[in-house]
Amino acid sequence: PSSASADNSWDGQPFIFDKVRVSDERRSDAFLRVFERARCQMVQMTSEQQDAHTADAEFVTHLAGRLLGYGKALPPTPVPSKEYAALCDVTDMTKNDSFDLFYGMYKFNPNAKS
Repeated sequence: PSSASADNSWDGQPFIFDKVRVSDERRSDAFLRVFERARCQMVQMTSEQQDAHTADAEFVTHLAGRLLGYGKALPPTPVPSKEYAALCDVTDMTKNDSFDLFYGMYKFNPNAKS
């Protein structure tokens, strides 16, 4: 997309794809070029690989959110750095999630235990 606003840009955003059951290679490539021209980060991987990476990222995000949110480890500040604000965002995103969800991510993600 060509937008003046950086918030609406696809520049650098990951576009994950796998060429499965492609019957028309030209059409498939033309479709992918739309996202390449939008400057997406093109990442080819299987759905199993994507599931594993996503599960890992979700678990780490929820672990960090739970640890940082425990006992108000991140007190509010009037002048937060970009990094501090990002950590606060993680705690905000995960604070209402149940322990069952967190435990399920741990229990059913084989990579969470290593």
